[in-house]
Amino acid sequence: MTYRLQFFDIAEGAVADMRGSVVMTGVAPEFLVGGIPFVASPTFVLLAAEEEPYTDWSGRQATATLAISDPEGVELTRMPFPINMSGKRWADLPGRMAVMIQYPITIEKRGRYTATMRVASADEVLADATMSFLAVDQSEAS
Repeated sequence: MTYRLQFFDIAEGAVADMRGSVVMTGVAPEFLVGGIPFVASPTFVLLAAEEEPYTDWSGRQATATLAISDPEGVELTRMPFPINMSGKRWADLPGRMAVMIQYPITIEKRGRYTATMRVASADEVLADATMSFLAVDQSEAS
């Protein structure tokens, strides 16, 4: 089974509503601002749609691994997060994966940071995405 990536970025906050739709605030900020060093706690949001053939993932396990690198490419963190895959309402329609991980990052230098998220089951990669964001020192604002 494969998933087609629909969205991967950061938000100030994200939750799933009672329909399973993702509700986000402060989506895709141009940059994170603080007095360097500072701690930011963005929510990394990945959305992917299932491609044929459709599969019922009820009760299956997967892992979302979030990796974050600084502007020089040094990996700051790599954390696995277990995911319980839920069932679909309509078996003949594509499923959708929504992974939301709020994770604090210590920003120690100005520049472009990179985040990668990989969602995988025991036997296959379901989604893989990379994005970047800028971090700036608030004292540089004009």
